[in-house]
Amino acid sequence: EFERRALVRESTYQSDPIENSVIGNPKNLQDNFRSTLSGFVQNESGEPGSGVNVAVDGKLMSKTDDSGYYELKLHPKNYKLTYSFVGFEPENKLVTFYSEGGLDVTLFESSTLLNEVIVEGNQVKQIFGKGQVGVMKIDIDKLEKLPSFLGTLDVVKSATALPGVTVSGESSSYLNVRGGGNDQTLVLMNNTSIYNPGHLLGFFSVFNGDFVSDMTLYKGNIPARYGNRASSVLDVKMNNWGEDKVNVSGGIGIANSNLGVKSKHFDDRLDLHVGGRISYVGWLLNSVPDEEILRSTARFGDANLSSRFKLNENNTLFLTSYYGGDFFRYADDIIYRWSTFNNGLKWSHLFNNDWVLESEISSSRLSNSSEGLTLNDEFRFENGISELSLKSTVSNDFLEAGIDFSSFGIEIGEIRPNSPNSLTSEQEMDEERLITLGVHGSYVFSISENTKINPGLRLNFYGNYGPQTVNLYGSSGQLTSQNKVGEEKVESGSAVSTTFALEPRLGISQRWNNTIVRLGYSRINQFLHLISNTMLVNPATVWKGSDRYIPPTVIDQYSIGVEHEIKKTGMTIGVEGFYKTLNNQIEYRDAARLLLNENLEQDILRGQGTVHGIEFLLSRNQGKVTGLVSYTYSRAFVRVSDPIQGIEINGGERYPYYSDRPHNIKSNIDVKLTKKWTISSNFTYISGSPISLPVATYQIDGVDVPLFSERNSERIPDYHRLDLVFTLKSRIRKTKKNNDRWVLTLYNVYSRENIANVFFSSQEDAPAQPFQLVNIGTIVPTLTYKFEF
Repeated sequence: EFERRALVRESTYQSDPIENSVIGNPKNLQDNFRSTLSGFVQNESGEPGSGVNVAVDGKLMSKTDDSGYYELKLHPKNYKLTYSFVGFEPENKLVTFYSEGGLDVTLFESSTLLNEVIVEGNQVKQIFGKGQVGVMKIDIDKLEKLPSFLGTLDVVKSATALPGVTVSGESSSYLNVRGGGNDQTLVLMNNTSIYNPGHLLGFFSVFNGDFVSDMTLYKGNIPARYGNRASSVLDVKMNNWGEDKVNVSGGIGIANSNLGVKSKHFDDRLDLHVGGRISYVGWLLNSVPDEEILRSTARFGDANLSSRFKLNENNTLFLTSYYGGDFFRYADDIIYRWSTFNNGLKWSHLFNNDWVLESEISSSRLSNSSEGLTLNDEFRFENGISELSLKSTVSNDFLEAGIDFSSFGIEIGEIRPNSPNSLTSEQEMDEERLITLGVHGSYVFSISENTKINPGLRLNFYGNYGPQTVNLYGSSGQLTSQNKVGEEKVESGSAVSTTFALEPRLGISQRWNNTIVRLGYSRINQFLHLISNTMLVNPATVWKGSDRYIPPTVIDQYSIGVEHEIKKTGMTIGVEGFYKTLNNQIEYRDAARLLLNENLEQDILRGQGTVHGIEFLLSRNQGKVTGLVSYTYSRAFVRVSDPIQGIEINGGERYPYYSDRPHNIKSNIDVKLTKKWTISSNFTYISGSPISLPVATYQIDGVDVPLFSERNSERIPDYHRLDLVFTLKSRIRKTKKNNDRWVLTLYNVYSRENIANVFFSSQEDAPAQPFQLVNIGTIVPTLTYKFEF
């Protein structure tokens, strides 16, 4: 009977040029049993389609959620499905439905110019579903219109358009989220860890925009599945699959070019996306009127692979790989090289009762090297970090539980002479062997349709293992050279230190009509630390694990937020407040030596701190004018009165942490003039970073010694910048597959000389003189051509 109905259906629609899709396996056919048909709807730019109507045989049966997914419960039968949304051409699909399966759809803009043609609510949005506060998502179409240097889509810098997010300057790709430090944001590329998110000393990020499908920033109630970063999580998905058998895309800019190929194989069961970028920024250095810069060279490149293989309706394999490498030579002084190599393999299994099991193995590797070129000081310095992870998670719409294991190898540093005449002494630090084991679970209680409670719990085990040489100190406990009494040789496999840590998480959300109130709490322990006493992280900076004397940093965060949607205007108003307590925050002695220091614990201090702030956000996601405006007031303080070291900074009084930036104003406005022309403006204003400055000098044996102010008692000037982006793109139709566009970017429109740092240099027969480091002090115009066919 079922096959007979299929023949009738085919006859009925034989004049309708609609492709018929077969869903499920006839062997699993149960005529009187309803199964699930699910899928994902996106627009021609790859954005998830939120609120798209899904009609079955002319009757509205479902709508897509905020992430573009829909679900139908259907009996085995033949159907005509219609997907529709204002401003887009309806998409019709004939379906022969046997059993559970999926059907993805792409919608195309309609030919008639409408006032509203943007899918509502999916550019920059909060996530309501699981009661989370402080969670924001940006899709790829919006990313292309956010701030970029030299016309390159930059995921990390784009995140700074969100309230509460900053970087130290143009030459930094380390995020400071809600007062967090450079090392306190977990950056993930398809679930693999990124330990240096920057190319070219931070001017560009490691993420190739052509591969990015979306990014999610967790800065409040962080889900229990994430661990080991105390402040926030930036989760970037590189799953931008193609719709055609072969799809080629790329871009040509003044600083770098990229090319990617998407393809389908084996009856569309295999999706491949391969591509890469090459840079040619060296010519820009030749335009700088500085003798040393003219003798400098810089370049970077990277390559990506993303693949998805559907074994059957219930089993899918995902394979991802990334390699990126950098080279920077500064005059005749030094050469920096660094590279990132990440790989991941994930198996996803869908059970018939809507449960999903995901198991994956991944590896991450960061390698750094520095090569000194100065006469009689030729050297080579190397350090790095590697991670091997195993993760398994089972989940449905309400419950998520899993286990993850990671093994780390940290090369803290090795230096050796690089020529026979070098005066550099050879030195090698002990490598560190670390492991983490995390068990996590969370559950969403729906007390009512509008009230959700999402408790979560994560149990961590951390171990630091030999072989290592550990310093021993006297009974006073002070970590000083005077109190050092010996050394302990810890054998391979024996524990240097171990820690168990319990991390509760909680999210609550309550909706009243168009208003949502969210509350959240998170506790996170951070066992890995980026050892650096400068705002601008460089490749010589090293990672270090917690040990017998350096405890994990522990942050407790409390958040509350209110969001109100004005549906007639498409505007959303949000207010969110947060308060953090910071325990064992890493700080340093004055004049601390951090590289190749076998007594590093003697220069590290433990601070206690607090962060508090409030964020205001006004956004509009529909119509010709869209965008967001935000203001954040945030303060970050730390107090160092270390009883073990016997040291107080600033007399034991609290002082601003280096990420303390009280005022933060962001504005990103898009104006869609026509179907082809869009103008975007980006404005940023941030209070200057705290800094310690010399206030006087004195002489010891004829040598000038600077006397510094109290820790972080001064500030560099405030940062502000305006960018304009003009985009001209071709219109996409079902019969026109090419999607080319020209992007003109005017970076730093009014040529603001933003100060990245202030340093002092001794002058002969004169006091030390201040110098200001300005990364980009002029307008930077960029024209980029992007294509897809």
